[in-house]
Amino acid sequence: MHFGLIVVDPAVEDKLHRKHKGITHRDVVEAVQWPARPQAAWDEDEEHGRRVVALGTNAADRTLICWLQPIPDWDDDADTWTIRTARWV
Repeated sequence: MHFGLIVVDPAVEDKLHRKHKGITHRDVVEAVQWPARPQAAWDEDEEHGRRVVALGTNAADRTLICWLQPIPDWDDDADTWTIRTARWV
C-alpha cells in the first residue's frame, strides 16, 4: 500500500502528543511513508468506518501502529491520507 501525502488535523495531532506519549505527525510519516515499508491492511470498524491500519518503525527505531483514512474517503487508491489515531507498540 502506498501512502503519498500524510496530513493530520491539528486537534488530532495535539491528542496524539498528549494522550499517546508524544507521537507526532513526523513519527507517523517516518514509520509508514516511502521509503518505509510498513505492514498495512484495510480495517472495517463499526464505530469508525473503513480505514487502513499500518504498523511501522520511525527513525528512532520505535514501532507504532496508526489508522489512516484516504482523502477522499471513497478512493482506495488515494495518494493523500489523514491520520485518525496512532499509538506506540
